[in-house]
Amino acid sequence: MINFTNTGFVNFNKDYNKVLKSGAITASMNMSQKNKEGEYENKYVNVMITKKALDKSLLNKKLCDVEGFITQSENDGKKYNNFVITKMKEHVKKEETDIDLPF
Repeated sequence: MINFTNTGFVNFNKDYNKVLKSGAITASMNMSQKNKEGEYENKYVNVMITKKALDKSLLNKKLCDVEGFITQSENDGKKYNNFVITKMKEHVKKEETDIDLPF
């Protein structure tokens, strides 16, 4: 299990995602990471959001800060990463502050 943090949009689509018996939901989320050349690559991943972490007011609308963990499963010889979001909150842009420099 690997912990992760990410800032991105969490999208729920009734046609593709599900509400599970536990109250958790499946969704998709955009993620960006730098490739070997130092350029950002954007990807979408499927995620599960725990019932405790779910904030419906953020879905499809607002930039979110999320935390969770990644596990790996195997099906028919193929390995899959499972992203589970355990904390979710609205992203707050940090304000730039003036710094008093001694010169």
